[in-house]
Amino acid sequence: MKIIGLVIIVGALLASCGGKGSKAAGNSSGDVAAYYCQDSIEKHFKFFKDESASFDSESKEFQDAIMKLQEEGQMLVNNLQIQQQAGALSQIQIAQKNNAIESIGKKIEILQQTDGVRLEKKREDLNKLLMEKMEGYAKEYSEKNGYTMMFAWVSGGQILYIDKSKDVTMDFIKYMNEQEKK
Repeated sequence: MKIIGLVIIVGALLASCGGKGSKAAGNSSGDVAAYYCQDSIEKHFKFFKDESASFDSESKEFQDAIMKLQEEGQMLVNNLQIQQQAGALSQIQIAQKNNAIESIGKKIEILQQTDGVRLEKKREDLNKLLMEKMEGYAKEYSEKNGYTMMFAWVSGGQILYIDKSKDVTMDFIKYMNEQEKK
């Protein structure tokens, strides 16, 4: 009789913990959670990859323009020093060369204040749009699949441990990519 009671109790406990193949983690309050790996978004979410590639290209052009001006300025400084040491310049020529060096410094500053600020704003807007899309897709995906919570997991983040059977990363990314095609 005790064995039958024990089997019934164990059976009830197992049933209350959910099915073995379930990706969702549940508890007695009815909450069901899943997670996706944040790092995989960068590699597999088409919207993120496309927008990042475009932004990275624009950012590289900006950095190249800054570097070109810095190199030009450094060449002027080096030439000025060499010519000054050789005593080959008058005070007027030194002033002209210093003005040219300052002009390049101002060009760099203007470029940073215009294109640099514009790129920072674009990055912020892109991040905001990405989060809005992902929040919307996470809500839709969770409702469709019966989850009440969706976590983003990243190594070294706030979540120290999570059962890998609750990982819906690739399915969630597939869902987002399908939604982007619509």
